[in-house]
Amino acid sequence: MNRRSFAALALGLSLIASPVLAKDKQPATVAPAPLSAVVSTDVSVDPDNILVLDLSNGGRVMIRLMPAWAPGHVERIKTLTKQGFYNGIIFHRVIDGFMAQTGDPTGTGQGGSQLPDLKAEFNFLPHVRGTVSMARTDQPDTANSQFFIMRQAYPSLDKRYTVWGRAVVGLDVVRALSHGSDSSGAVTEPDTMIRVQVASDIPEAERPTVRVLSTTSQAFRDLVEQVRSARGADFSLCDIDLPAGMRFGAIYRDGAVIKPDGSMVIRPHDRVIIFAMSAAVRQVEQMFRVSLEFF
Repeated sequence: MNRRSFAALALGLSLIASPVLAKDKQPATVAPAPLSAVVSTDVSVDPDNILVLDLSNGGRVMIRLMPAWAPGHVERIKTLTKQGFYNGIIFHRVIDGFMAQTGDPTGTGQGGSQLPDLKAEFNFLPHVRGTVSMARTDQPDTANSQFFIMRQAYPSLDKRYTVWGRAVVGLDVVRALSHGSDSSGAVTEPDTMIRVQVASDIPEAERPTVRVLSTTSQAFRDLVEQVRSARGADFSLCDIDLPAGMRFGAIYRDGAVIKPDGSMVIRPHDRVIIFAMSAAVRQVEQMFRVSLEFF
């Protein structure tokens, strides 16, 4: 074979092989980043993703919305909240030791919003105390407006219902909700969500302010041991509620502040958690009918 024939043959082979070579050099598909189960309890961070529930029992619940977990569901909750949809809706189904369900304007468990049902966004996040998840029928793509807050861990719900947030403040308020007397959870005298807002829609001066006990502190370690002793073999870190309250001489709860100089801004029937006892505290109890806890 002469040099010209060899060159032509080599060129032909290279043209035949080039599509294969090009295909081999296509960039690999980048895998999506794994979901993180870490939830910030600092409600001053990212107020666009803090849901504030003011309830008829005088309490307030704050939920950290997690778009990374379920973007479609978080967007739905925000949309309905900004429409005022949730204002005045009851907790129609509350089962002691299980969960509290709301979000149905009919109060029957059969209703929803006028928006279309959502496609399921099931994830690995567990249904532990404080988890907020979307209710649905026995079909996966039927979530609409109803949701529930876990009062206790319930692993059988995992990967079957869409988890979209975590209650970071007010689990005591959730536990205090009126609950049904049987397995149906139907409530005779239900509590109501008086007002539901996204924190960023609240004027900055009126936004909730909460200080949470550090999990690296000795006080937290003491709390863990206290709960461990009380729970015995059933103990889980999910049993720990982080106290929120006074720091640097001021009492914080839902934006209510009592300063060392005695000036105060506080709502009637607020529940204030503090870490010190003083005569001024007793005066606050009497004047404003607040419930005080001491640590």
